[in-house]
Amino acid sequence: KSSVVNAMLRDRILPSGIGHTTSCFLCVQGTPESAAFLVTPGSMERKSVKTVQQLAHSLHDDKLESKAQVQMFWPMEKCSLLKNHVVLLDSPGIDINPDLDSWINAHCTDADVFVLVANAESTLMQTEKNFFHKVAQMSSKPNIFILNNRWDASASEPEFMEEVRSQHLSRNLDFLADELNVVSRQEGMERVFFVSAKEALYLRMKERNASIGEIALADGYRARLQEFEAFERTFEECISSHAIKTKFGAPANTGLQVTTRLHQTLESLRTQIEGVRHQCHQQLTECQQSIIALRREAQLCSVEWSQQIDEMKARALQQVSSAMSQEIVRLRNTVQEYRTVTVFDEEDLVDYRQELCQHITVGMGEHMMK
Repeated sequence: KSSVVNAMLRDRILPSGIGHTTSCFLCVQGTPESAAFLVTPGSMERKSVKTVQQLAHSLHDDKLESKAQVQMFWPMEKCSLLKNHVVLLDSPGIDINPDLDSWINAHCTDADVFVLVANAESTLMQTEKNFFHKVAQMSSKPNIFILNNRWDASASEPEFMEEVRSQHLSRNLDFLADELNVVSRQEGMERVFFVSAKEALYLRMKERNASIGEIALADGYRARLQEFEAFERTFEECISSHAIKTKFGAPANTGLQVTTRLHQTLESLRTQIEGVRHQCHQQLTECQQSIIALRREAQLCSVEWSQQIDEMKARALQQVSSAMSQEIVRLRNTVQEYRTVTVFDEEDLVDYRQELCQHITVGMGEHMMK
């Protein structure tokens, strides 16, 4: 397990080697600082990460007890995985503490992903299976990866490599899909990997020219490194998706509910607006039709009134003309009705004419009035 964490951190930090090495829990998280440090339980004093080889090594006299947890802070610039606030927890081994329930409650209830590091030179142990059965009981469908580590040993027996791989894969899928029922067999194909953490760590330290002794790499080490990198990518994707569901699930659901209600409100408002718009359109159409009808009616009235005015003018003209004709006929009688002196001289003639005009004017006026 520690070799896998070291390979992910790209440096030999945690105690690792043959036999049982890790004596307590090691919690590794990122820090924006350039220097790594660790903190022991009950103390805030920063210590060098090199002291972890004494504090957490099973073969050292100053080791901490198995239930203790050392907090290690590793520079984020050295491990991109830690930039996303990922915390790695290395355990002392599930066969060390018999009280699995308290172990799970103390360290595993909030885990996003579990990684079972199995020895590819053997097979899954019942102790390992029992632990994950306990985890599955306390956490619904936990995310579990199985790393068949030390797969470089298969290079010594290439004639059996594919058969052994198929055997391990089948048993791993049986455990994940049939026993734990946490994934389907198809999904389980993306949760099982065959790697060599020792080779991956060596190649990564060699790549950055770190001081490290030479080791002989078995055939196929490039493929095993690529599979280790594939595990890291899938591991990171799984953590991200699980974090969204757990840490951001509640806010996301709240946001979804708010947007759903907002959508419903806007949809109701849109329906109301559509109804008002339709009603206004109908009213506008009715008004336009009324205006057209009124214009037609006004045109008809205008024609009718023009005809009536023309008729009235014609009748008036006819009546005036008839009256004038009658008055002209009566003019003779009117003149004859005038009685006055019959002796005329110049002055009398002027007066006579004035009186005659006045008499005719009065007479015609009275007849016109009648």
